[in-house]
Amino acid sequence: MYLSELDLQYLINNVRSVSDKPVFIINLNWKILSCTHPDLASYGGEILSRCAAVNDCREAASHFGILIEPCLWEETLLCYFMILDKKSAYLLPYLRTLTQLLISPQIWELQAKTPMPEACW
Repeated sequence: MYLSELDLQYLINNVRSVSDKPVFIINLNWKILSCTHPDLASYGGEILSRCAAVNDCREAASHFGILIEPCLWEETLLCYFMILDKKSAYLLPYLRTLTQLLISPQIWELQAKTPMPEACW
């Protein structure tokens, strides 16, 4: 499962429409997929270098005084959200919901291809 370039643009544009806070969408390898403030990409890269070094987003977030949160679909890690304002946790449910809505067609497609087990009698 992944977010296409079009999905990422949609997600970032929607975030920009509700907040002026710097928000980054991060892949599982600690690389920036998209962000609301491209001028802060090098600073974001510095933070992600620390995430990769310690392999602990919570430790890196506390070191920089920001938010880094995983986005999960059920128990599958999809991406991370990084918000460069610790007081902007209110954006996290919005980001998660939009991401899950964008990913859901892929989930439905996978579920449609998975054979259903026969009922036990």
